[in-house]
Amino acid sequence: MTKHYFLSALIIFCAAWMQAQTIEDDFEGNGTIAEWVGDDCNVDAGFSNPFSNANNPSSGVLKYEDVGGTY
Repeated sequence: MTKHYFLSALIIFCAAWMQAQTIEDDFEGNGTIAEWVGDDCNVDAGFSNPFSNANNPSSGVLKYEDVGGTY
């Protein structure tokens, strides 16, 4: 019985400390990501969309250029 109380208390304690996060970025200034960074790469989060069309009307995209990193 004590095991069940301990487990219940642990679940309630952990649930009180957990918070959901929403991570999103549309590369047009609306998002929850403050800065895009990469390891051994060039990242441009304000690059103009070169293939804008009806299915992808966004004016901005993320441009990633590998400059010799491992990944």
